[in-house]
Amino acid sequence: MDLTLNNAVMGVELSGIRQFTYLVRDTPGACALTIGEPDLNTPDVIKEAAKAALDANDTHYPPGNGYPYALEAISKFEAEAHGLHYAPSEIILTVGATEALFASFSTILNPGDEVIIPTPAFGLYEALVQLQGGVPVALPTEHNHFQIVPEELKAAITPKTKAIILTSPNNPTGCVYTKETLDAVHAILRDKPI
Repeated sequence: MDLTLNNAVMGVELSGIRQFTYLVRDTPGACALTIGEPDLNTPDVIKEAAKAALDANDTHYPPGNGYPYALEAISKFEAEAHGLHYAPSEIILTVGATEALFASFSTILNPGDEVIIPTPAFGLYEALVQLQGGVPVALPTEHNHFQIVPEELKAAITPKTKAIILTSPNNPTGCVYTKETLDAVHAILRDKPI
C-alpha cells in the first residue's frame, strides 16, 4: 500500500506569514509581531482555572457544539453586549476561527464552489477553501480603505458563489467594516437563495 498524502494538502503552500514567523523566531533579539501570538504568558487566573478543571476531572470530551453552560453564557453575552439574539442551540463553540472555518467549509463546499475573500486577508483562508475543493475569489479592498465596494462585490458573485468571508477587525489590516459597508453587503446578499 502506497502511503501518500491527500493531493489537496500537498497543493497548499506554507504561508508567507508562517515563513516570516519562523525566520523571526530564529533571529536573536527580533520581536515577533506576525501571527497574533501575545508577547506575554498566559495570565495566572486562566492557568488556575485550567488546574481547577483538571483537579475536578473535567477532562472529557465536551458535546460536539460545546457545553450547554458555555453556549448559554455566549447567548447571554451576545444579547447584552451586541443586541444579537441567538438561542444556545444556534451556537457552535470551537477552539478558534480556523477550526470553525474548516468545519464550515467542510460542511457547505462542493468541488468548484466559490468563496469570496476580501483582501488583504489572512493567508489560511485561501488554503482552507482549496482543501475542500473550493475556489477562492479575491475581492481587493486596499483601494477603498479596506472597505468592500458594493459594485465590486456584486461583480464577484457568480452562480458558483457559496460564501463570503467577512472578518472584522480584518486580519492583517486591523480595519473594521463600517456600518455602511455591512449594510451594503447585507443588501446585496439578503435576496440570494440559500
